Amino acid sequence: PFLCSVDSEGNFLAHEDKVGFIISLINLLWKEKDKSIDNVEWAIFQDLIPRFYKAFNESNKKRDKKEVPNLSKFSEWLKEFEAVIKNDKVLSSKFERFDLVGLHICLEPFVAGKYRQLLNSENVLDISDHHLVCFDMARVKDDKRLYPIVAMLLTDISLDTLRKFPAAIQSFTMDDAWSMLREALGA
Repeated sequence: PFLCSVDSEGNFLAHEDKVGFIISLINLLWKEKDKSIDNVEWAIFQDLIPRFYKAFNESNKKRDKKEVPNLSKFSEWLKEFEAVIKNDKVLSSKFERFDLVGLHICLEPFVAGKYRQLLNSENVLDISDHHLVCFDMARVKDDKRLYPIVAMLLTDISLDTLRKFPAAIQSFTMDDAWSMLREALGA
């Protein structure tokens, strides 16, 4: 989900849509089901995510093998960035209302725990190049923690495909979509 378009020099470009998607994803991972990030947290993420990509791109230029941004790398960078926050009066005042400890605790299952494989790919896999892609949602449907995240990722994949091939006629078919949407919407 952290993968985004790349410029001619190999830099990852976090456009507004991608930043918004990542904020929504972090919201799902961090906040309880009936809560969401507040305006202060949203504004901080609007600043943090582009900073992450800038630092990631600079670090990638120094490596022999180019890496792919992912949640684990974002979490590592954020832990390192905390030192910058502590030493900068403006940043530290912004982060007074931001629960970095709580964020790291909530990200832990997705960085190093049970769900670490979900958001931390080291390889680029662009499924929009395939003519037919199938997902078995039945395997994640009963996992109340995983299900909304996978549904959001599928939506992002669909939108990426539409952006990549805007002139192509495309079809998305979801078996039992209404029953899944009804559960996701709480109806």
